[in-house]
Amino acid sequence: MSNIQAVRESIAQANQVAQESVPALQQAKSSLENAQSVLQQATEGSQQSDAEQSYALLAQAISQIEEAQQTVAAAISTADGYATRL
Repeated sequence: MSNIQAVRESIAQANQVAQESVPALQQAKSSLENAQSVLQQATEGSQQSDAEQSYALLAQAISQIEEAQQTVAAAISTADGYATRL
């Protein structure tokens, strides 16, 4: 029985460490959204494709961070489910 408890505790620790990444991901997303806003203001009316490409790349980075946030949440939930079934 103690082995199961040790596994549960390790899973809880792993989930806590994973959860600690969530604020950093949110901060990165917020920073990129701010950068995107500033870029849009700075390049408003520009006909340069580089400006549009840069904006689109920032949007892609934001989307990937959102995906990472969802993936972390799913990993935590899955690990919790595993621990519960032990």
